[in-house]
Amino acid sequence: MAKLLLVENEQATLRLMAKLLEAQSHEVTQSTTGEEASEHLANQSFDLMLTDLRMSGMDGMELLSKAHKAYPDMPIVMLTAFGTVNTAVEALKLGAFDYLSKPFKIDEFMDVIKRALEYGQTIKNSATQQDNEDAYLELENLIAASPAMKKVCEMIRRVAPLDSPVLISGEPGSGKDGVANAIHACSNRSDGPFLSVNCTAFPDDELEVELFGYGAGYEGAIEDHEGLIESVAGGTFVIEEISALPLTGQDRLLNLLKDGNLRRCGSREEIPLDVRVIASTSDNLKLRVTEGHFRSDLFARLSLIPIALEPLRKRKQDIVPIAATLLRRNQPENAKPVQLSRDVTRLLEAYNWPGNVRELEEIIKYAERAADGQAIKSSHLPSRVTSNGAGSGASFLSREDEQSGRGLSLKAFLRKQEKVYMEKVLAKTGGDKKAAAEKMRMTESQLIRKLPPEDT
Repeated sequence: MAKLLLVENEQATLRLMAKLLEAQSHEVTQSTTGEEASEHLANQSFDLMLTDLRMSGMDGMELLSKAHKAYPDMPIVMLTAFGTVNTAVEALKLGAFDYLSKPFKIDEFMDVIKRALEYGQTIKNSATQQDNEDAYLELENLIAASPAMKKVCEMIRRVAPLDSPVLISGEPGSGKDGVANAIHACSNRSDGPFLSVNCTAFPDDELEVELFGYGAGYEGAIEDHEGLIESVAGGTFVIEEISALPLTGQDRLLNLLKDGNLRRCGSREEIPLDVRVIASTSDNLKLRVTEGHFRSDLFARLSLIPIALEPLRKRKQDIVPIAATLLRRNQPENAKPVQLSRDVTRLLEAYNWPGNVRELEEIIKYAERAADGQAIKSSHLPSRVTSNGAGSGASFLSREDEQSGRGLSLKAFLRKQEKVYMEKVLAKTGGDKKAAAEKMRMTESQLIRKLPPEDT
């Protein structure tokens, strides 16, 4: 049984909701104004608040803002007959758990309440474990011990039930794919198809056709061809590194997001398509807009719900829980858990993680192989983690490197060293820019922009 506060100015709707929830053995407090609800909140605690948006006096947004500041762990559901995407997003930013439009279906209403209460219980359970330094949240395959990552998980739970696009940003390897997977898994589309495609995986002249398909007659085609986006109807499509999408492809994507219609290449036919789009980027999309490489109207529509991931070096509380979870997942059933020694945890937390979570995953696999079933020790870690102060910022430069940097500004010297490093990796991959970019944990487009014209 939970204690619920219902705030609704329409008496008939208020009575209906109260009756439905009381039948589930919940204790319900009813209120018809924001001011009355504020008094209830001041005098007692609740497990959930559901509030109307449009009310005389204090409206739902003001009540939401005040309630969330006073009780940040209490889930809040917004209810309104004036539903728009912008209003829903604004409510989510102010702290709402979810958003329900009137008239609502009873099963839809009950499902929202159930999910909100489950979320609230998860937050409470986490709060009771704060004295345990190893306490963390686990959402699908995401591990969150740091405040920043816990906020990301909270945002995922809030936006997952919506069909609005989401823009995930962060450095390469920071976990953008994991966030996209979690959004899909927590959404109403979780039983539908899920597909993630990296724009840098295709040449520019092939990317648009692969994503959107083509119609009969396009470059001599005899029949229509379904694109990758169309193949996940009813599900979720993730466009990784969206900054690499050509402007013509951006136009097609904008049309899909605005009208729900897809246009294949070489065709004027509008195909209705039910698909949720999630975009991710390791580039600065605002800068790409300023440079004229990305449509401002598409950026505005994608960034209605932004989720920004901090690099792993800025959320060090996540490092050891992620490593321990990876070890547990990799172990055979009933096997003795592989432990991390204190020295290993110290070294992992001291390292700077230029490759972020992806690099951590690779290092844990490396250490597991080296440990061969035994407790992982510092000797099982790669030298780049254990040497030079464990990545604490000590110099990694040879005497030759130091001599070559004399007379240069720090910025110029680092640019020179970066170019040398990229040239070495390109040489090892035989000039294959895509393979080199993968080794350096950047996109191919980023590598090309960093190389001088004669090298591209």
